[in-house]
Amino acid sequence: MGSDDARATLELDGAGAAEVWRRACEDSPYRLFAAIGPEAGFSGRYDAAPVGEGLLIDVRAHPLHLRDERPAQNTACLVLLQAVVEGRPAYQSGSGEIQILRPGQVVIRRPDPAVQIRSERFAHITTVAVPQHLLVPRFIDAASLAACREPLEDALPSRLLYDLIVGLGKACGSPQPPGFVDVLGGLVALVVAQRPQPAVALSDLAASRAASIVGYLRRNFSNPQLDPQTLADDLSISVRYAHKLMRLTGRSFREALIGLRLDAARVAFASNRRPRQTIADIAISVGFNDLSQFNRHFRDAFGMTPRAARRLDEIYGFETGASLAGDALGPREGDRAEPRPARDGWDGPGARAVVAGAPRLDIERAARAETQAGLASRF
Repeated sequence: MGSDDARATLELDGAGAAEVWRRACEDSPYRLFAAIGPEAGFSGRYDAAPVGEGLLIDVRAHPLHLRDERPAQNTACLVLLQAVVEGRPAYQSGSGEIQILRPGQVVIRRPDPAVQIRSERFAHITTVAVPQHLLVPRFIDAASLAACREPLEDALPSRLLYDLIVGLGKACGSPQPPGFVDVLGGLVALVVAQRPQPAVALSDLAASRAASIVGYLRRNFSNPQLDPQTLADDLSISVRYAHKLMRLTGRSFREALIGLRLDAARVAFASNRRPRQTIADIAISVGFNDLSQFNRHFRDAFGMTPRAARRLDEIYGFETGASLAGDALGPREGDRAEPRPARDGWDGPGARAVVAGAPRLDIERAARAETQAGLASRF
């Protein structure tokens, strides 16, 4: 094995490659895997180098059979961040589930001898092993880390993490800049925060507290300064617990707040109050500080502009709860603008308008024309 103070490199080829690799790495601090190829032999390259307090290992093999070494007693717990650079290897998790990885994917996990990454063709895997104490609890908590067993979904934080890992592999052996762990930990925290949250059991106490949050949002959604910290302070709970309770409703704090504000705007559209408010005045009255932000959220929720929706709501009415799926934040008594007697019903994109005297096609056509052509309307 060719090596210097900062890097160890091993070129492997032939029937005895597995044994050569095993002997060369037997007493090496750079050995992280129990195997990198089949016992019958393979061709490949093994690069290893320290990265701060961690270790970077770049493995290229044909075929590739990667298995973790069983952690020795009294050794520091590690977190493995593995990036698929080339190939489409099969990833077998500790529970035995198998998935096909693709280039660009990242796996965050703890070492586990039951985990295998295998490919009968050429594959290239770059691994960064970081002592757990550098990430937990500064960037993520132990429970979130333990839940990271599956390959990450393709999103901006995971792509940035992938680029960082691959960049480290290309610069294997080079000194790392100060703050490297901060960058790595920050990206890991972003990635973990975007992972789907597991379902949480709904106890009677949690249900009661979740209901109190929903009630608080209903009473205060028009406050433009309302944020999770304000809610938590007013209800004497932590921000983290507030977010956990919001997950029980099936929505985030932001989703629920925007939905309630949009519903209130549509109720105002349908009320036909005099003097007639402008759309900007209504947007401000329900808690939006920025008219362009209000317009964007409105189009996302209802598939039409506020101007087009107002024309419909003034004629056909509007039932609250339309911008929110499910019933946890559904309509309250008194939150419904009275429509004319309905003869037909239409569930539009994101809205439940109560339709009177007009077929669905005519209403959709009018809304689409209003959105696309900007038909004149007084405000």
